[in-house]
Amino acid sequence: MGERDWWAFGWCWAAARLDDGTRVHLADIRIPGHPLAFGYLQSPGPPGSPGSSVRTVTSLEVTEVLGAAGLPVGGSARIEPGGLELQIDPLAFGPVMLEAPDGRISRFPRAVARFVAADGRSGLGWIEWNQPEAREP
Repeated sequence: MGERDWWAFGWCWAAARLDDGTRVHLADIRIPGHPLAFGYLQSPGPPGSPGSSVRTVTSLEVTEVLGAAGLPVGGSARIEPGGLELQIDPLAFGPVMLEAPDGRISRFPRAVARFVAADGRSGLGWIEWNQPEAREP
């Protein structure tokens, strides 16, 4: 196992539960030229019960609006399969600044957030971003 390099590339991770019991887990990995997304959607009900299923995320688009000090003030996610669209509203942050021994900086804002689906379902969860600062060549 190697060391985690918080300064190599950015990402967004989130996990939430909507009021109908739907569970969402997603990761938007932002490697320049090689974006990667993974996660799952779990429909309501205990695993194995009628109507319950776990589907692997096949496509993900996460965007955010940055406010003061780089903290996201809102965002959205579009998740396939199923075309789930979520509005994401951070409610309370626990931000961390990570500084490498060579001076590189990465901001790591993590927040409890409200997730609201386009169809009106809503719930709470966690969201976090790894935001490495661009380095001048």
